Amino acid sequence: LFLLVNVITADRYPFPFLDEVFYTDPAVNYLTGHGFTTTVLGLDSPIFYFYNGPAHSALLIPWLQVFGISMRSVRSINFAYMAIAVVLIWSAAKRIPVVFSTRMRLLLVSMLVCDYSIIFSYRCGRYDCLGMLVVAFAFWSFSLASTPLRLTALSIVGAASPWIGLQLLPLEAVLAGTLLVFTLSRYWREIFAFFTGVATGGLGLLGFFASHGVLRYFFEFLNSQSKGIGFFGSLLHGEFRHSNMLPKDFSLPLVACAIVLLAFASYRRHSLRLHSLLTYGLISSVVLALTLIAVGKFPTYYGWMIYIPLAICVCGSLDLAPPTTGRRYATALCVVASIVGVSLHVLACARDWKDRDYSKVQQFVNANVRPDDWAYVSPQAYFPAKLTGATTLFWDPGTWMSPDQKDRVTVCVIDPKKLWVLKVLGGTWYNTGPDLIPVHTGLFGSEDRWGFLSLPNYRLSVYRRVPMATAASDGKT
Repeated sequence: LFLLVNVITADRYPFPFLDEVFYTDPAVNYLTGHGFTTTVLGLDSPIFYFYNGPAHSALLIPWLQVFGISMRSVRSINFAYMAIAVVLIWSAAKRIPVVFSTRMRLLLVSMLVCDYSIIFSYRCGRYDCLGMLVVAFAFWSFSLASTPLRLTALSIVGAASPWIGLQLLPLEAVLAGTLLVFTLSRYWREIFAFFTGVATGGLGLLGFFASHGVLRYFFEFLNSQSKGIGFFGSLLHGEFRHSNMLPKDFSLPLVACAIVLLAFASYRRHSLRLHSLLTYGLISSVVLALTLIAVGKFPTYYGWMIYIPLAICVCGSLDLAPPTTGRRYATALCVVASIVGVSLHVLACARDWKDRDYSKVQQFVNANVRPDDWAYVSPQAYFPAKLTGATTLFWDPGTWMSPDQKDRVTVCVIDPKKLWVLKVLGGTWYNTGPDLIPVHTGLFGSEDRWGFLSLPNYRLSVYRRVPMATAASDGKT
């Protein structure tokens, strides 16, 4: 049911945005005969992909070979990642065991697939669900009875982590460190095997980039990501900057309240123990949140890093708690968290169902972009533009495009509110006439005040460059 519902509605919500197009482009380039390349550098020719998370882009290649190049295909691989991750978490929670009862494991599954931030992660084309999968596999590996098999599995998953995304490393470090403390170093061999794998995988990744001549660009990318003062730095400067630095997960506060309620009830019964799943969930969540905020940005699509461990700890603690009023309230909070997470996304999607019909965008782009064009497009128009055969550019032209690329752009398919793009590209442009205009502005507006819920409906216009000779002639006349 999970797979069916999501595959059917994949191209209705959310709208394509820069990140998912960015990580999809190398795979599409490969399948269209241009190699595993990216042109997001301002260079005149594409170079081998060197950004974070090459594993996701590489795995997209065989997936798209089977299912074709489309937004639905790109997003559906995340549905598969998520489904496997949930099965692994279910299995691990049962086998270790952490969550004893079937009832609480079902609650855990509903909390995972219905969390607000996790829904966005598996509904878009970013690489976050592959990260969830590798962390779920690490969790499941602890349930293996054979020590050599367990250590081998953890080494493998550790080696895969740097290839899947460097954002996993702070998460894994905090989970490993807190696990060592709370289990009194019982799992030191498992942690050692895991991080031996991480070191091996990291060196392999660096060697891979070096062998393709892009290691310097990779380090430049890392340096660019570390710039900025961050959330705590902005507070010290008297500014509350939360955009892309704090997760906007409307389910998370309810689950956090549930574990605090359970802890308070346990404390009143004098049964709160330091080395318990309940205390581990409380402390590790706080430490993890502070770490992720401190080391860099902590956007909504990283919300799963806190939510998944917290949900496991809550459901395991509910299993151990006596049937008191506090337990019932905590369970109700977890149910409400799932309802809130799903309902907000459903409202945002259903309200503008017709405006979210992606076939309209495909028809609009196909009618206005030619195979011989160099097209600059909004990320919303990336998939149909790429499939026309046109050279398709979609990033900030002021930062990431070379002068030659700017001069060669012949058509722009953009929101008319972003006419600054034409000024940056240079030359003379005219509106060709056709427009894609939505009926509604969206249930939650269109100014990003509600984050992903208020992404604007498809609004596109077509602008063509006036040929140089024609522009000069008109100026002379």
